[in-house]
Amino acid sequence: MSYSWYNIDAAYDNNKIRWKKKTEKDWKTLTFPNGMYNYTTINLFIQRHTGRVDPNDDKRAFIFNMYFDMTVYRVVI
Repeated sequence: MSYSWYNIDAAYDNNKIRWKKKTEKDWKTLTFPNGMYNYTTINLFIQRHTGRVDPNDDKRAFIFNMYFDMTVYRVVI
């Protein structure tokens, strides 16, 4: 994904992520709008829509953090 193009699209069936917190019983679906994304914008979108581990925690840790590891060329979540 080092180049930009329409890489997330409902037509490719790659625009949905299912997730849930340990404390919840129901799964949630996060749907991305069709568009061009890089690792940073995917990470920001996921963090905005899934929230933080504990909103009252001073550390403000997100439930999900995603980054690209250049040493092994993989995405880490």
